[in-house]
Amino acid sequence: AEKVLSEILYACFKKMDEYFNIYPKLEIKAYKARWGTCYPKKNKISLNLSLIHVDVDLIEYVVFHELCHFIHLDHSPLFHKTLRKYVPDESKKRQRLKKYKCYYK
Repeated sequence: AEKVLSEILYACFKKMDEYFNIYPKLEIKAYKARWGTCYPKKNKISLNLSLIHVDVDLIEYVVFHELCHFIHLDHSPLFHKTLRKYVPDESKKRQRLKKYKCYYK
């Protein structure tokens, strides 16, 4: 899981490098009800271990979502505009992701 999620984070980060100076630290945790979270002040992204069970494009969606929170802390229209730059069909991916469950409780 660490290798796969690290590689996806790196690929997404490189696509967004115009916004970043420092690569974020990756933490993998077994969350009960969230796919990821970020801590911009700590320059850290935390991803759910359960992501290893979903399609790669959905993992990318979660990673881009968290990276966009480093730019926009909320879910404002500007946040979604930035996210759609990297995930044009973000709403469809969000709906697909809802079909999955977090396995590690």
